[in-house]
Amino acid sequence: MIAKLHYFAVLICLLGITTFQAPATNYSLNLNGSSAYAGFNSNYPSPSNEMTIEAWIKPSSIPGGDCEIDSWGNSSGATRAVEFRMSGGKIEFGINDASWDSRKTTNTQFTANNWTHCDVVKSVSSNYIKFYVNGSLVESFSNIYKNYDVNRFEIGALLLFSNQTNFFPGNIDDVRIWNVAKSDSEINSNFNSELTGSESNLVTYYNMNQGTGVVTLSKSVAHRQWNMVVLWCDGCCGHFEPSPIAC
Repeated sequence: MIAKLHYFAVLICLLGITTFQAPATNYSLNLNGSSAYAGFNSNYPSPSNEMTIEAWIKPSSIPGGDCEIDSWGNSSGATRAVEFRMSGGKIEFGINDASWDSRKTTNTQFTANNWTHCDVVKSVSSNYIKFYVNGSLVESFSNIYKNYDVNRFEIGALLLFSNQTNFFPGNIDDVRIWNVAKSDSEINSNFNSELTGSESNLVTYYNMNQGTGVVTLSKSVAHRQWNMVVLWCDGCCGHFEPSPIAC
């Protein structure tokens, strides 16, 4: 069980706003839905033919449009992207190569102010896209065969046509990216517990527990940086507590 401390928030910015250093605890990343995101220009995890993306999300609202959880975009302005996002309150995954007709969307409707664990598993070799919610398989589709040309990874937004878009409103926590298509049992066995960061096939792991600005964010790959303005939320009814979690 992760120790919980008193609730507080720390406003950070790469432009030099003073930050308050706190002991590590069960943080999550709190995003305002209009300007805040985390961006990585280098040393970021790349999408692959076989991959699993996981995250805990707690949207503060359910917009009718698209809100990125994790995305890969192109800083040159090309219409190329790989997106794991919430769209109209449903989890969606797709690869955009100037046409977004390849997206796959669940029928599961999420509600505001509730923690939900979401996974997408992509396998070219086995020809499927699978979605999981709270450790359980909810839908499966045939795979997406699209080319992509991306050079920017973000949490909570998408860089497209040299502009930030699709900002996520609310909290994102415990983002994990694997270079394998994980099985049903593998998804279910560890979605509700923290990792060590040394697990096999784990490409990168952002547990969001640092609670400060320009810091090392990944247990497995170091030296990431936040961009823009990020608000850390201490605990925020952290999901590593017995369920149900209520704020």
